[in-house]
Amino acid sequence: MVQEKGIREYSKEAKARLCNGFWQERKEELALAEAVDEAAAAQVSVRTEPSAEEDPLFLRKVAEIVDNEDCISNPLRLLMDDTELEGLDYEGRQRYIFRLSERYAAARAKILKERGRN
Repeated sequence: MVQEKGIREYSKEAKARLCNGFWQERKEELALAEAVDEAAAAQVSVRTEPSAEEDPLFLRKVAEIVDNEDCISNPLRLLMDDTELEGLDYEGRQRYIFRLSERYAAARAKILKERGRN
């Protein structure tokens, strides 16, 4: 049978934690964790990709892809910035590719609309 702890045992354990600096260590660990979180947040830079309409070079590349669509198997690969992609982790690469595909789809739709094709 499991013997339940009484209030005296709980009090002794609490006093031991106070005497041994348990809570001070926890406060220091929490402060360190917060400092690490702040440092990590400071390192994260928020980049906003220009929309397809704002970037004429991107539009030109997409127009070339649309013109040669029958012989291009992976248009996103032609639009990727390899140096930027290499510096990203797995999730960052996924976000980059998703944003790029959204920009490509919008630019392609715009170009096809301007040319009267759908």
